[in-house]
Amino acid sequence: MFDLTVIGGGPGGYTAAFKASRLGMKVALVEAFKIGGVCLQAGCIPYKALLESARVSGLVRNAGEFGVDASMNGIDFSRMMSRKNKVVERLEKGLAFLVENNKVAYFDGLASLAGLGKVRVKNLKNREEQTIETKDIIIATGSKPKFIQAFAADGKKILYSDHIVALAEAPASIAILGGGPIGVETATLMRALGSSVVILEAAPRIMINEDEEISFELKKQLEKKGITIEVEAKVAEADKKDTGVTVDYTDSGGDRRSVDADCLLVAIGREGLTNGLGLETAGVGTEHGYIKVNVSMRTTASDIYAIGDVAGPPLLAHKASAEAIVAVETIAGRDTAPVDMLKIPHCTYCEPQVASIGLTEAQAAGEQRKIKTGRFSFKINGKALCESDEIGFIKIIADKDTDEILGVHMIGGEVTELIQECAEAMYAESTLEELKMAVHAHPTRSEALKEAALDADGESVMK
Repeated sequence: MFDLTVIGGGPGGYTAAFKASRLGMKVALVEAFKIGGVCLQAGCIPYKALLESARVSGLVRNAGEFGVDASMNGIDFSRMMSRKNKVVERLEKGLAFLVENNKVAYFDGLASLAGLGKVRVKNLKNREEQTIETKDIIIATGSKPKFIQAFAADGKKILYSDHIVALAEAPASIAILGGGPIGVETATLMRALGSSVVILEAAPRIMINEDEEISFELKKQLEKKGITIEVEAKVAEADKKDTGVTVDYTDSGGDRRSVDADCLLVAIGREGLTNGLGLETAGVGTEHGYIKVNVSMRTTASDIYAIGDVAGPPLLAHKASAEAIVAVETIAGRDTAPVDMLKIPHCTYCEPQVASIGLTEAQAAGEQRKIKTGRFSFKINGKALCESDEIGFIKIIADKDTDEILGVHMIGGEVTELIQECAEAMYAESTLEELKMAVHAHPTRSEALKEAALDADGESVMK
């Protein structure tokens, strides 16, 4: 008998298992794929490892600007993929060590709910089944790419994101259906590898969930790199041919058009991985394709919790880990605070990077708030100029009456690191005035955040 069984070994699942073990619980962790889940094996980590190779290739191409004599003789795709594999393997070994060190019982197999306090595990290698008895259950099965029959992936000409990190070679050309985070990250990677890239986005702009100014700036910068972007593009079908794929679509003006490419990446979003879990028999309710939970991550069934992607947006690894702590501490009977979705940073590792937290300007205005906004460009930031990477800006939104920081939006070099200061500030309920008063080291990119805060009150001396 276990105190807790966690279904799914991704960031949410292993965080829950390790936390519960350290609170004295006897824990079982079940994973059908490999430890680390999709995030480690086919998502976040391998994608970022490949994007880092793309970033380095850009540095080499521009080395002469820094007075460094270097030549770009091409990218060895197999070595790049080998490096990616080594990064994944190292993290996988680290997680395996933590499983053992935390005395978590690890089960390799596909799990399903088998009645009150029971989890059935089917080993996918030998097909043997066993049943785990447990007091509480946390479902952390993650998500999968949204499936559309007209664009069924074959791993060769029609791809999903997990195929990208397992390619044998870079395609000469690629069409990308969807201009969200996966779409623009893949576009950045493939363009760096020399591929011809077309993004087809149905919405009026790419990165539709980001602040409008950020979306427009990113589109401009991606197009400067030679990436073709069609917005309000309604894709009808993809016709596979011997030489690749032809994608037919209607453009923003209503005209029928088509694009030929070696392959098509379908990146229209992800959905909760709930199939085969036996949710109905256990009384676990769903809503809009995700498991329904309350603020403590408890489902509609007694002693069953759900965290991470399977529990709904935002579909982010760090959100899953935060929810894992809430669920485990609730099970342990501890006082805990729910995860505040508005204070979760969003990071996209395209080039230039995009990062945000809180409300966009449109969302803040829609709440009938009196707002003030400040902006500061990296073009006049000393550190950015030293790095020859002055593209982008920071935009900050605050409540005019209370001085509360409502949202921060960034585009530019290393903004995925810089956004963490904003997360800390918002969790501490810092005001814009406090952010303005904080002394920021010089020269750093973080000075741009301080200047954006000053600009919101018309006080920046650097503009």
